[in-house]
Amino acid sequence: VGQRVAVFTSIEVKTPTGRLTSAQSAWLQTVQCGGGIAGVARSTADAINIVAAAELQQQPPGKISR
Repeated sequence: VGQRVAVFTSIEVKTPTGRLTSAQSAWLQTVQCGGGIAGVARSTADAINIVAAAELQQQPPGKISR
């Protein structure tokens, strides 16, 4: 409590028309299921938004999500 903890983050960088392979999609899902931050970014703004959205989803101290 009261300490910062590192969170594993995996961002797949793609061109505007790039597509995820099934292995890449499975990896991102594995990271998310394990409590990490994961997503696909097609720009710098996308990458920032992936991390920012994850920060907004964090529970306040003392709250337990069920």
